[in-house]
Amino acid sequence: MKHIMHKTNLSFLRDSFILLILFLYSFPCFLHAQALSNQGMGLHFSSLPSEWYKAVPLGDGMLGALVYEKGNHLRVALDRADLWDLRPVKNFGSPDFSYHWIYEHVISKNYDPVHKLVDDPYDQDAAPTKIPAGALEFPLTEFGKVKSVDLNIYTATCRIVWDNGTSATFFISAGKKAGYFRFENLPQSSDPFSPTLIPPHYHAMKYDASGNATVGGQDLARLGYPNGIIERNDNSIFYHQQGWGHFSYDMAVSWKRPNANTLEGTWSITSEGSPYSTNEKALTIAKDALKTSFDKAWGIHKKWWADYWKQSSVTLPDAVIQHQYDMDMYLFASASRSGAPPITLQAVWTADNGKLPPWKGDYHNDLNTQLSYWPGYTANHLSESSAFTDWLWKDKPVFLKYTRQFFKDNGLDVPGVCTLTGEPMGGWGQYSLSPTVSCWLSQYFYWQWIYSGNTNFLKERAYPWVKAVAEHIESIAIKNKEGYWQLPISSSPEFFDNELKAWFLQTSNYDVSLIRWMLKTAVQIADTLHLPKEADHWKKFLSGWPELALNPADSALLVAPGIPYSFSHRHFSHLMSIYPLQLIDWYHGEKDQKIMQASLNELKKYGPSGWMGYSYAWLACLKAMNQDGEGADSALKIFATAFCSPNSFHLNGDQSGKGYSGATYNPFTLEGNFAFAKGVQLMLLQQHDGVNYIFPAVPDSWEHVSFKKLRVPGAFLISAKKENGVISEIEIYSIKGGTISLNNPFNGKSVEITGIKAAGNEQNKKIFVFSMKPGQVIRLTSPVASSVHRNKIVGADLSFLPQLEAHGEKFYVDGKQEDAIKILKDHGFNYIRLRIFVNPAEDSGYSPGKGFCDLAHTMQMAKRIKAAGMGFLLDFHYSDTWADPGKQFIPAAWKQDDFDRLKQEVYNYTKEVMTALKNQDTPPDMVQIGNEINHGILWPVGNISHPDSLAALLKAGIAAVKEVDLSIQIMLHIADGGQNIESRSFLDKMIARHVPFDLIGESYYPQWHGTLAMLTNNLTDLAKRYHQRIVVVEYTYHKKEVNNIVFTLLDHKGLGTFIWEPLNTWEAIFNKQGVANDSLLHIYSALAEEYHIH
Repeated sequence: MKHIMHKTNLSFLRDSFILLILFLYSFPCFLHAQALSNQGMGLHFSSLPSEWYKAVPLGDGMLGALVYEKGNHLRVALDRADLWDLRPVKNFGSPDFSYHWIYEHVISKNYDPVHKLVDDPYDQDAAPTKIPAGALEFPLTEFGKVKSVDLNIYTATCRIVWDNGTSATFFISAGKKAGYFRFENLPQSSDPFSPTLIPPHYHAMKYDASGNATVGGQDLARLGYPNGIIERNDNSIFYHQQGWGHFSYDMAVSWKRPNANTLEGTWSITSEGSPYSTNEKALTIAKDALKTSFDKAWGIHKKWWADYWKQSSVTLPDAVIQHQYDMDMYLFASASRSGAPPITLQAVWTADNGKLPPWKGDYHNDLNTQLSYWPGYTANHLSESSAFTDWLWKDKPVFLKYTRQFFKDNGLDVPGVCTLTGEPMGGWGQYSLSPTVSCWLSQYFYWQWIYSGNTNFLKERAYPWVKAVAEHIESIAIKNKEGYWQLPISSSPEFFDNELKAWFLQTSNYDVSLIRWMLKTAVQIADTLHLPKEADHWKKFLSGWPELALNPADSALLVAPGIPYSFSHRHFSHLMSIYPLQLIDWYHGEKDQKIMQASLNELKKYGPSGWMGYSYAWLACLKAMNQDGEGADSALKIFATAFCSPNSFHLNGDQSGKGYSGATYNPFTLEGNFAFAKGVQLMLLQQHDGVNYIFPAVPDSWEHVSFKKLRVPGAFLISAKKENGVISEIEIYSIKGGTISLNNPFNGKSVEITGIKAAGNEQNKKIFVFSMKPGQVIRLTSPVASSVHRNKIVGADLSFLPQLEAHGEKFYVDGKQEDAIKILKDHGFNYIRLRIFVNPAEDSGYSPGKGFCDLAHTMQMAKRIKAAGMGFLLDFHYSDTWADPGKQFIPAAWKQDDFDRLKQEVYNYTKEVMTALKNQDTPPDMVQIGNEINHGILWPVGNISHPDSLAALLKAGIAAVKEVDLSIQIMLHIADGGQNIESRSFLDKMIARHVPFDLIGESYYPQWHGTLAMLTNNLTDLAKRYHQRIVVVEYTYHKKEVNNIVFTLLDHKGLGTFIWEPLNTWEAIFNKQGVANDSLLHIYSALAEEYHIH
């Protein structure tokens, strides 16, 4: 009884400490929205964003939403991908609108007419353009201060919690064509709480009538639309807006009050007159969606997203890059879905500022659309990627018409800047009307085929597209005096902007590389389809094009013959041959390596003053192709920390003020985000001439890194793991069957190959070649010496870390900011402990509304732990809140269960957690079945006074762990550090009931558990009596002494220790400013050295 009181006091102190931490972080200096910098699982703000481009993004490819605060209202800006003003550019009906007419003006150096015909309409006319839909607003006056704003990217759900207890949840249903919202714990008010529908400012008495606001956006009122129609009913609002011509759209919201304190609602947008329009009406969709319960709709939605995230994953040791990658892949699925339009500059997040979006939110096909789809294929998201090629195919008749009109040939080109329906929009003519746009777009038909292995797609779409493009180039090409083919006039995006000198009279490396790649691909596909005459034709045409132009001084790639890269420039178009086309390849040998290095040296020489954020993302890809992991890592870090909004949106300009670019503005476009993701993928996996290379460009410091189910050409999925700087595992899964080649990455070490018959000397092969059947799995493993000395552990419980980081806490050692996990590892720690609660977000839970220490947070922390190469101990609390000898509350969701059902809940929940961790390659090395369980778990049924029931519950949890992974060690954790009789009593009861376990865990706090002598006597006796090894799994005082006691137990029975929350509690290793206490860190460095802990 006395001990229960002591432990209750301990839990009271813990709870009080948490409240103190939260109180300290509620001061005004923490009120600004601040994204979690060291967490990759989503967004975590302490206040609502106040600008649309910093808002929380939601999307399903067709519908989009931005959640932020505007004018003391919670604003949800709404969007739909096919909302476009498609009025044609009048100038383009002129007979002068032709490639030959521009050629004549370039030759005569009379270029002003071209500006007027091609460039000026884009700058001065309001349309054609992408247009916004409107917004929902909710009053905030009665809610008080925001407590938290979170985006869970694994469920694509935004949740906001206010200090008064009110919460709001938003998601766009994956499948219902509607957005959902729910407000809970609403305060009582005389005014009924309901949404307001806010239409865009399409009709205004006063507005800026001038054009030339391409980046900042022209006023919406310049479109000249009539006032929209708004209809309000008791529980719904409907809005109809007529656009240009026959186009219009509807927006609707509907809601209900399940009880006095809850509001639930749905919204939708539909269009009429768009290629993506249907006969459905927005109000009907919203009302029908509302008939499905919020929880049911949310469950269906979450399943879609769970399936999406299962397609592939990467686990990186760098938290900043991990976070940005995860966010970018979230944005990818939110912005691109099969059946919807492809990604535009802003996709489904059109500007919500009363103006047109930056660059009219269009399809820029000289970089932006292409980079936006770079990561989809390797990430195994072919369905989402197909939106791009589906759109190109859908608009192919429009592109053919444009080619006939502008180029006067029957081949196929695509406007460099175009509308939803593929019509040209103009802009700088060198790029908006480039003759090789369709060459670059051919790569996406090629990728959609080569990654899927879909022969029908190859026959019916890929080759017809590529063939038509080749015929276009063949029609416009001319012979030069050297006898080579060339274009009449050429350019290289976006060198010299739209000046006359941006047109070259010799073909640029950009155009040559695209043409050579396209013709090479035409040959490959024709051969694949057994069309030898066509293959020979394209091979002959290819042989007539010149090689890439090199600088004779150092072999660097030129922009065009005689025109070197001589100033800082954002678009690396002259380096297309390195990536994405891979015509110049590191594995081709010394000549190509010299070209690559010299070209990258020139980028460095002239610096980044003219770069945008996407330049750094592209640079990371180029560095990775140059096998420069450190260079790729550096470029990605700069992109993520200097060019992105707190919500991860790429803002083009340098937001850091550190001089990474001369541009410091903030127009939002998405291509940089997706080029970043591709840069990460290229560090992990590359293919060169059909051979796959594992971890070809990771920095030496990335000792622990892995990926799962990245897709390579041929329809193979590859997973791989690197541990302690050595590749330890590779798994290959064949979807279609076929032959795969793999560079041997094991450096002569022994390799065990399962799943296929292999010769005994496999480790000596330079390249593995496997012939595989559909569904076949091959595994290659090589033993790796563990960096975690499993016989000795110096560990720390860091469960508070995500909460501290969410509030902006940073950690410093030697004056340098570092990740807290890395700091501890660098000073001798080799294990991290995490606690997990069943539903901590419950009102009575550990973390109401936010859910810290739930499965999602635990999975992300597990990634960081494994990426750091540290051991991982998972502590199941089997409660929604703290569990200890003074309280072991049953989770709210289990309260009505009888004993048999409760036992099943323990098994199911444990298995769910363990399976999720195992599936992302971060299984724990050890698991505690319960926390400080000497008085039982799940009271009252699992109280120690019912030892049979307690044993049955523990066995259920243990069985679930072992079913997932037999190698995981099981710990029984008791809070009896200095109490030998109590320790023995509990252990004997469990052993008598055949509870299997591997480790004895003890808590030791001297104020409750006695002196160091009592701890020594208890542990010494336990070491003699039981065969299990011993861990002091919680302590904080007497740091050196506790470790010495454990490590000197007889027969090496002392496995190790875990200091409890050393970042911020009691004798913390870091002060309130996050600065490390060198003397305390030195204790652990010395312990690691003394006991040879690595």
